[in-house]
Amino acid sequence: MKLKINMKRIQRILATVILIPCSMLAQSGEDSGKIWRIDNVTSIAGHPTTILGTPIVVSTDQGQAVQFNGIDDGLIVDANPVAGADAFTVEVIFQPQASALAENREQRFIHMQESEDHRLLIELRLTDDNQWFLDTFIKDGASSRTLYAEDFTHSIGEWYHAALVYDNGRMMHFVNGKEEMSGEVLYSPMYSGQTSIGVRLNQRSWYKGTIRLVRISHRALSSSEFLVGTAKMDQTGSQPPCFCMLPNYPNPFNQQTVIHYSLSAGDRVLITVFDIIGREVSVLEDQRQYSGEYRRIWETGDLAAGIYICQIRVGQHIRMKQMTLLK
Repeated sequence: MKLKINMKRIQRILATVILIPCSMLAQSGEDSGKIWRIDNVTSIAGHPTTILGTPIVVSTDQGQAVQFNGIDDGLIVDANPVAGADAFTVEVIFQPQASALAENREQRFIHMQESEDHRLLIELRLTDDNQWFLDTFIKDGASSRTLYAEDFTHSIGEWYHAALVYDNGRMMHFVNGKEEMSGEVLYSPMYSGQTSIGVRLNQRSWYKGTIRLVRISHRALSSSEFLVGTAKMDQTGSQPPCFCMLPNYPNPFNQQTVIHYSLSAGDRVLITVFDIIGREVSVLEDQRQYSGEYRRIWETGDLAAGIYICQIRVGQHIRMKQMTLLK
């Protein structure tokens, strides 16, 4: 096999290796995130929906999404994706719209619930000057916490990423990868329940705007692992192309491992594996792909044990993760 050496690439890869936390080396696929693509109204992640009103599928510069009218549109999914998780991250990519209706001041657009006493919500509040701020809520029996981020307002009409993270008695929420608030709350896992999108489950607090994607991870992600990735949204709130590279599994591994990633829009995808000193050892993919989730198996053959780097390039955007081969 012919090996190519690029010193600039070596330096970049080695710098990335130093920054990869060891805790990411052996996460399961479920821990790494389940993506609910909100691009139709009849089924979400394989779960049939109950359709409220007439939400519509629209084409946006972010790909297909579902638009809600703020009056009577919503989707109810007979599944609770945080079920079984004692730590979690819920992310959503959405575009809120202005409304003059008083009833749209409080919009509860992601609601996961086992019972009225065991639930979580991601909400937004509209201000008098048509700005919005994030409002998140967790309740487990007598313990509850609201993070009401009225000091952090954002413009209407742009695409945003929001995340609610819970771990070990503490909840935090983020907008565009930046933490806004945190607080303490006791929470135990839910084991069943439903999810509503665009409205609260009891069909109140309707959302006006567009929702494109929700990702649920059964662990507390750091902001660097969010769907916005290492290329954070800029200060105007615009969203870079959303491509997510999840940790390979298993890791460490012997002989083969699965590389898992997702695309929000079609683009050319190049997947390359390098050894620790930056030599290219394998090209796993080099073609244009459509939006969706993908898995590629890397067969290591007779390669020596050690640390390897998987690099995925989508258009001009690059992600890299460390992989450990055992023999």
